Formats: sequence, C-alpha cells, structure tokens
Amino acid sequence: MKYQEAYEYLQRISYSGIKPGLERLNQLLFSLGNPQEKCRFIHIAGTNGKGSTTHMIANILRNAGFVVGLYQSPYLQNHRENIQINGKWIEEADFAVEMAKIKRKIEKMEADDQELPTAFEVETALAFSYFKEKACDIVCLETGMGGRLDATNVIRQPLVTVITQIDRDHMNFLGEELIQIAEEKAGIIKGGQVVLYPLQQEETEAVIRKKCEENGAVLYQPSLTLLNYEETDWKYEFFVYNHLKFRKAMLGKFQIYNALTAYQAIQCLRKEGYDISDAAIQAGIEQTALIGRMEVIAEKPLILLDGGHNPAGARAAENILADLKRQNKRIFIIMGVLKDKEYGAMLASLAPYAEGLFAVPVNSERTLAPEELAERAKMYADEVTSCASSKEALDLVMKRMNIKDVLMICGSLYLAGEIRPLVQNIVLAGWKKS
Repeated sequence: MKYQEAYEYLQRISYSGIKPGLERLNQLLFSLGNPQEKCRFIHIAGTNGKGSTTHMIANILRNAGFVVGLYQSPYLQNHRENIQINGKWIEEADFAVEMAKIKRKIEKMEADDQELPTAFEVETALAFSYFKEKACDIVCLETGMGGRLDATNVIRQPLVTVITQIDRDHMNFLGEELIQIAEEKAGIIKGGQVVLYPLQQEETEAVIRKKCEENGAVLYQPSLTLLNYEETDWKYEFFVYNHLKFRKAMLGKFQIYNALTAYQAIQCLRKEGYDISDAAIQAGIEQTALIGRMEVIAEKPLILLDGGHNPAGARAAENILADLKRQNKRIFIIMGVLKDKEYGAMLASLAPYAEGLFAVPVNSERTLAPEELAERAKMYADEVTSCASSKEALDLVMKRMNIKDVLMICGSLYLAGEIRPLVQNIVLAGWKKS
C-alpha cells in the first residue's frame, strides 16, 4: 500500500461519522495484538487547553531524553500532524505500512459481519501500533471530544491522568449541562495519579473529585499561592512558579495555567521515578508554540490566529484583546464558525473590541453562513461585513490596516487551517503600508 492509497482509505472510512463506544476499537486492537498494552501513557482530556498542555508535557519529556509519542486531534494542515514522535510527524511510508496492517484486519472484521471501526478509531489504532513499533518510552495521549466513550479510553490505567479546563462544547454528544460534560471527561479516570487544571469551575471540580474518590485516585492541583507574574505584560511571557522562572512562547494568561498543569503532571512522573530536571521542564514549556492556537503570524501589523471555537476559548482571546485595547490599538476581526457552536456567546466576548468585523464561511459542510454570523455580530459591533470567502475578507481588512493595528482571526480550527497559508503569503510578500 502506498501513502496516497492509505490516506484515501482513511478518507473513505470517515463517511461513517462519529459513533461513541469502545467495542469496535477493542476488537480491532485485539486482532493487532493489543499494541497499546506495550505503551505507557499520559492521558489528557478537557475542553480547552488540552492541546497546549499535551505538547508542553511532551516537550518537557523530550528535553529530559525520552522517546515521546504524541497523539492529538484535530489537525490543521496535514492529518499526519496527529501522530508524532519527538515532535516529528509520522512519515508517509510508516503511515502506509501501518494502514496496510489495519486494512487487512478490517477486511476480516467485515467478512465476519462485525461492526466496523470509525475513522478516528482506525487512526487511534494506527497510532498505538506505530508507537509500539518505534518503542516510545511514553505516549502523551490526547482524547478526542469526550472521555468515557472516547476511542483513546481503551487504554488501561495511565501513568498520569490530566484534566484541563472543562466548558461547554460538543453538547450534542456530551450533554447540555456542564456537569454532564464533566462526567464524560472524568470517564478517563481509572485510579492512579490525576492532575486537575487549577481554575476549574466549582461544579466540574466536584465531579472530578468524586470520580477520583470512587476510583481510588490521588488528585493533584497546582497551587496558585506559588505563582507570580507581571500583570503589566499583556503577553504574560514570564512567570515564576515554586521558585522556578519560566518563559513561555504562547500568548495569554490562560497559558500560564496550562503550563502549571503540565508542571504538576511532571511532578507526578517524578514520583514514579522518572528523572526529569527543572531545566527540562523550563525548556519544554519555553519551546511549546502551536500553530493556530493564539499564534503570532506577524508583528507589524500584529496578526493573531486562534482556532478557539467555544465560549471559554473566546473569553481567553477576549483577555488578550482587552489588553491590546488598553494600548489604544485598533482591532480588526475575521471570524468564521460552525453552526452547531455557541457563536452568540463567542461574539459577545469578541465583537465589541472590533473596529471592523468580517464574517466568513469555513471549509466545512457545518459552516454557519457568513450572512447569519454578520447579522448576529451587529448586536455587538458597529461595523460588520459579510464576505464570501476568507480571501475576500483578508483583502478588505488589509486595505484598512496599518502597521500599528491588530488583526485577530478566530472562531474555528477549520478557518485557522484554511486561512493560515493565505496570511503567510501576505506576510512573505512584505507589508508595504505605513
């Protein structure tokens, strides 16, 4: 099997959609010899900050000298991003080899009239098999949208379980109420050591604590009494925690709390006997910068790209816009969302800061029409424009901006993946306007 064949095979499977449950994947993994049983995991669930925290932990471990697998979703540019070892995407040849093995097993399942796995389950099985073949020391395993019935939850008790910030998202699968969502996320807790994001809402924290008690898990939560940072720095670039000074690459105060969560997870590994120096922790946090997650594409003008797609993500972006507004910056926003997201709450957080807001479609059949987004945005912003494409929006906004202004592109990871190369082309061409 060639790489293109493997990729097209996965794309065909994706038509089966989302089907929560573990039975199909367990059957597939059994036929593959249960490769996940040969791996050691740090399992990470949550609504926001999950990707940042996962990458911080992985980068710390890599700096400590370990061979570190990482499994994440969704991707922004290439689906091979989802499966990494020591920061490098799975090679096309390895992807093809692993998919060929899985395809043979699925054909046998089909012949036996068994229910077939979904695309996410196939990709998860492929990741487990790849990590086993490459003899990873530790795998940082990020859940998909849930926890209890998420495909990644087929693993046994991990070395450390991490729960990041929990908020409202994917309600059609996880439940409308915050407590229901927390119960689904907490479904990955199987005992052992559990680390909880420090600014959890009271009702969700209660759910996590109860789940830990039921499973005999020891819960750790970073202590904010040990934290110091400069409020005057809108980037919140430097902070001190437990007498260690950190510099982070990712913007925003909320990334400090993600870093503390990663730090606490590493302390749990130290309790298990893993040799991880303070220098490795500092380097791992400093090196973590993710594309499409409050990413700085350019500085003059300041162009920020963020794939946050729920109210909590919008509130995190709002904190940055508020700091920039206090510096008398003019702010322009390009925004596109999926129609099943809580875009009203997102607009309420972001649109009031906009000198001009440009509503765009995103590259998904679930996109909200830009006309609908623009109409809702008029409740919060004085100047709103509906655009037929992200390129049209970019052309319009760049004619308005000067090098002292700010452009925030936000609302969806789909939009982030689509618009990022367009913005990069503009930056590479050089900014002429003064």
